[in-house]
Amino acid sequence: MILYTELFSQEQIKSDKKEGKRTISIEVKVLKVLKSDTILMSNPKTVIEDGSEGSLIMGRRIPVKNEKGEMEYFDDTTEIKVMPRIVPEKGIEMTIEAIIRGYDKEKNKQTISTMKKCELIGNLETIVLELMENKKDKSRMVFQFTPMVNPKPIVESVPGGKD
Repeated sequence: MILYTELFSQEQIKSDKKEGKRTISIEVKVLKVLKSDTILMSNPKTVIEDGSEGSLIMGRRIPVKNEKGEMEYFDDTTEIKVMPRIVPEKGIEMTIEAIIRGYDKEKNKQTISTMKKCELIGNLETIVLELMENKKDKSRMVFQFTPMVNPKPIVESVPGGKD
């Protein structure tokens, strides 16, 4: 269950307005894959400046009583960090890192696992990141990233200036 989704910082979204900077629009599909079905969990879209990093965080906080009877909160989240970089005449280098935080009931502690993928793909091609299988329902989380290089920004010439 996705309780919250945070998609990239406002600074990165505003950055596409800077003159001369290239931006990349990215569509992300978050899928839950079962043996006989696929469920679209989320479909966020954003714009990131060439070479900048953005992140997608989804999940929940789990309240647990500690030995003293006080409530502690553990993250049960998946964070995806993505950094696209335009490689002239070749495509887009997509660096993607997944950070999965869970709670181990038996050990009463936070667990963290990470995975990283870097791949050079073409404009409007899709890169897939598949996370490990959920033992409870045998499902897998799959992330599909489709980047598109936006047209070069139009820099208006100043009247009387040199072109």
